[in-house]
Amino acid sequence: MPTRIPPTDAEFNTFTITATIRLGAASEGGAAEVIESAIPEATTHNLAQGPFSNAIQVKLENTGAASTLTFCRAGNATVGCAPPNIIVAPGASVIIAMGDIPGTGNFLNVTNQFGLGAGSYRVTLPTASFVRLGIPGDVYVSWVNWDNRWAAKYAQYANEDTRTTTITHEKNNLKEDFTAFMQPVLNIIAASPNITEGDRTVFHIKKRDANPTPRETITTAPFVLPFALQGGGNEI
Repeated sequence: MPTRIPPTDAEFNTFTITATIRLGAASEGGAAEVIESAIPEATTHNLAQGPFSNAIQVKLENTGAASTLTFCRAGNATVGCAPPNIIVAPGASVIIAMGDIPGTGNFLNVTNQFGLGAGSYRVTLPTASFVRLGIPGDVYVSWVNWDNRWAAKYAQYANEDTRTTTITHEKNNLKEDFTAFMQPVLNIIAASPNITEGDRTVFHIKKRDANPTPRETITTAPFVLPFALQGGGNEI
């Protein structure tokens, strides 16, 4: 296996926390997508489709001169951004974590309300590390769900007031199942051409030795001299 998943519960818990944060963090190297366009009044544009990492910082810019724009996360690409939403005035910009944008859907939308004419926008959307590493979006969502379940169960187990035989049994089963889910994902990360040293540190992935030290050819042989023992045995 390319990585060693920590065996103790405390180490495993630390590993899952740091690994999940790493997957959702903005990709190293400043990789980002910039989306910009004019937008007519009374119109909604879909800017991107998730799943999104709640941790990444998104820049929302209203590059128009008159029309106020609203931004939200929606259930499909055509839903307008009615309140609650993020309101950005003409010429203004907002930097905000994706998780703080109102709505829970996997569509990031912008709406130009009726009455103020055409507007325009520019949105800078950093690439999350799970995208850079080649992990499918649904697999990333599953990882986050596994991590949430583990965190809740481990908290119950770590608290002596809530720990029971049943909780311990459930914790052990959840850890085993999470590990089984995790290993193929770590294999994807280990094989990614975009893996960084930071990734290797977080996910405990060792770099393979591309230039292994050659073994010298054995040119000598041991000298063996058998002699008989009493009772019919031999000793070397």
